[in-house]
Amino acid sequence: MDKLGQVVRRNFIENYYRLLSVTHLTVNKVARPTAQKMATFIEEQVKTSPFISSPNPNPNTGISDFILKNIRDGILIGNDLALLPLNTLGNYLDESLVDVERRLQKEYGVNTNQWVFSLENLIILQKISQLADITLKEVSHINSFDTLKYLSAWSILQGLYMSSYEKQISSRRSELDFQRDSPKLFELRQIQEELLYFSTFAHGPYGKVLNTFYRDRPEILKLLRLTDFTQDFVSHTRIEEADVLHCFWDSTPYKPAFVIAREQFKRSIVLCMRGTRHWADAITDLDFHYLKFSIMKDPYNENFFIKYHFREDQEYLKQKLGEDTREINGGIIQPLTGKEEPIVTGYTHAGMFLSAIGAYHEVTHKLEEIFSKPEHQDFSFSITGHSLGGGMSTLMVLLYLVHPLKALKDNTMNGYSYGGASVLSEEFDKYMKPVMKSFILGDDIVPRLSYGSITDVCKIILAFDEINKKDPKTLDTVLKLNSDALLSNKDEMSNRFIEFYENFKRDHMTSRKLLPMGRVFHMQDVKAQPVRRNQSYYDFVLREISDKKYFDEMIFTTQVIKHHFPSLYEEGLVSSKVLFQNYLAK
Repeated sequence: MDKLGQVVRRNFIENYYRLLSVTHLTVNKVARPTAQKMATFIEEQVKTSPFISSPNPNPNTGISDFILKNIRDGILIGNDLALLPLNTLGNYLDESLVDVERRLQKEYGVNTNQWVFSLENLIILQKISQLADITLKEVSHINSFDTLKYLSAWSILQGLYMSSYEKQISSRRSELDFQRDSPKLFELRQIQEELLYFSTFAHGPYGKVLNTFYRDRPEILKLLRLTDFTQDFVSHTRIEEADVLHCFWDSTPYKPAFVIAREQFKRSIVLCMRGTRHWADAITDLDFHYLKFSIMKDPYNENFFIKYHFREDQEYLKQKLGEDTREINGGIIQPLTGKEEPIVTGYTHAGMFLSAIGAYHEVTHKLEEIFSKPEHQDFSFSITGHSLGGGMSTLMVLLYLVHPLKALKDNTMNGYSYGGASVLSEEFDKYMKPVMKSFILGDDIVPRLSYGSITDVCKIILAFDEINKKDPKTLDTVLKLNSDALLSNKDEMSNRFIEFYENFKRDHMTSRKLLPMGRVFHMQDVKAQPVRRNQSYYDFVLREISDKKYFDEMIFTTQVIKHHFPSLYEEGLVSSKVLFQNYLAK
């Protein structure tokens, strides 16, 4: 009965906490701000009213200044008194919510951050909202119709340029990569097999709902059923349940789900980072501002570490991350002299980096334990993920390069990112290239998203707005362009607009970008046919992209979301494999 009573009591407190947090949100984030705006409006009206605010007796009514002053002061005092109950209630809810959260954590070990309206989550959401407001402030005066028109014009120019670029790539590919005896062709085939194999581990953590979203199955039933993530992962990757060595499925902000699996065929321990599937993952995604950091060498022990360079508005990151990562290396931490030269300095996605640091501390002890076992001495280490998981896998690779696993012999590590968020600036690429492979399907928008690319879109809108004000005909001409006809004719107009695009990009798209890391492989449909069910989706071809700036801007096509789905990544790799086999069989 005692245990039953504790369960009932805990459920009561948890439900009370949820009700309290919703009430807190309603009062402090809706009612109080609305009332404050109303009170401010009344105060402004009182102070500016020619009747009430007049310092002299009103000649028409004969009301003295003394009476007018009392009327004005009475209204202002009443205004303040009207806010008092809401402010008192709001403060009480703040204190009560803190007390209940502490009680749940202390007595029952409940992580209240799993509830979207917890205090910490609301603070995070407020910071994200402020960041979005700052980012979009410059274009807030432009109406939605004009914004859509400007982005449509940009999309047409972008398509014209990209089509021209694709034709250049295609000609080089047919001359080099598709010769049957070309070493490049066989290397690409091996990489394609490797990417296909580990894609199941990148997509497995989602569960069957997302992995089968585009297949002809009763999806409504799948969406309604409760997901057993471990069973779904085992089924998708075709490993034994005993080979799931450790897992965490309940995402919280800055702590995405992950699983550590043992892959017997390739003799690899695989750390699989799950992509965005939970509201908490979306918070991690949306905290997209940049964090600057350096990789340095400790002058006292020759170990590498990461040193952060926080902005003034990143105090919350400083509280969570500290000054650097030297505590990971252990031993006595000596004060730095300030003369240490960084090996490399660059930028990262703040939310995902914070998540990666947390995941590193979470999994490293377990990985050391796994690799120290005799049966795992010849196992390599692989890190993989899709979307948010792809960005996380990139950062985890970086962290294990800086702070290697002690039990992993020869540091045999490889990372695989599938449609991963771009999380590092180009300065880190040369260090990631030997161990990281990034795979991007078609027009997938996620690898092209960063704070810099979003800022550039705002700059594009502003620039087109200026063009439209000065010469509306230019915009109308662009909107009437047909890129296929222009490219087939190869006339002066197509060259002129391609040059216009290049100059426009050079002059306006100047924000710092985060880019895919390591060796980047892009898969594009050679026939550019839409996805159709019950048949081969695409004739995909795989190629390596050496110029990372191919992915430094957002693109606007009908495929940007569809090409991000994990099931399509696997289908594309299967299609590419078939294309290779058919080509070699000719």
